[in-house]
Amino acid sequence: MRLGALLCVFFIACGPPHVARRARSLLVAGDLAGAVTAYRQWRARRHGDDPDALRAMAMSTLWSALSWPSPRARARAIRVIWRLELEPLARDVSRLFNDDDLVVRTTAAAALLRAHPDAPTLLEQALSSDVAEARRIAIDVLARKMG
Repeated sequence: MRLGALLCVFFIACGPPHVARRARSLLVAGDLAGAVTAYRQWRARRHGDDPDALRAMAMSTLWSALSWPSPRARARAIRVIWRLELEPLARDVSRLFNDDDLVVRTTAAAALLRAHPDAPTLLEQALSSDVAEARRIAIDVLARKMG
């Protein structure tokens, strides 16, 4: 929820009051599509995009995706966070070390290999699992680290 609070502050500081309130309430409620609509209204009034607002909405979307029901969606969100090195979301990614899905846990460990002390252990466990995708991720990230 920490990221949601930051996004709310951003919209309050940067947007027209009624659009900011609407976008804030939509983000807090998890209505990302509604927040995008509010941004479009805001953008029309400003006659252009605001890179900070777009970045905030993208971060909010990724943060939200980390808790979606689909393990595939959670793993994809982690890969994007990893690729873009979005450090503000590292703590949220580390919470997925306890996810029910092994691929999600392995992807989270791969993303935080150098930043979290438990990541190597999780990758080692994935190497001996029956889940081929988890083994592939672990082998790939460990090979890159050694090479």
